Amino acid sequence: MLFVESIKLLDGELYRLAYHQKRLADTIKKYHPDHEILDLEDVISIEDYRKKGLFKVRIVYGQKIESLVISPYKIKEIKSIKVVDANEISYPSKFLKRENLSYHYEQKGDFDEILFSKHGLLTDAYYYNVALSKNEQWYTPKTPLLHGVMRADLIDQGILIGQDISAKHLDQYDKICLINAMTELGEIVLDIDSICQK
Repeated sequence: MLFVESIKLLDGELYRLAYHQKRLADTIKKYHPDHEILDLEDVISIEDYRKKGLFKVRIVYGQKIESLVISPYKIKEIKSIKVVDANEISYPSKFLKRENLSYHYEQKGDFDEILFSKHGLLTDAYYYNVALSKNEQWYTPKTPLLHGVMRADLIDQGILIGQDISAKHLDQYDKICLINAMTELGEIVLDIDSICQK
């Protein structure tokens, strides 16, 4: 079983490495408890990337590092989101393969992204955790599919508040923001009416 970490590298600086290290350590303890925990600082060499620009450090690992690729990254343009009901869906760890999520993503049609609803409550988008704004405060689903590093950092800073968010009551919010390890709060923001629930 393989897992993946995608780490932001901007102008020679690795972002939220401690959060990635914690998730990697928790994953190895859970799935490979007899194996030594990898130290990300020891395996990532960014000497060739100490320059201007945004890069993604993608590490695939199991009991050892399977691959490490550093590549230029461009933030996606997202204009429309479709809500998908998926009560059975589960993604507790950052698995390399995620067929159960991919099946729903392939049904998105002309929409740019999907937003999973589980038993009537929002969880995550396919590639992102989500934040929704109301009265100048950002909220995030209390029970996401995956506890992302950006989400965790923003909660620790008090910028995001976790709460149950009903898919039926999206009109109580003003905007939705998509966040992940590569995408900061505020970089992908859509009006709430950009979300389709049909």
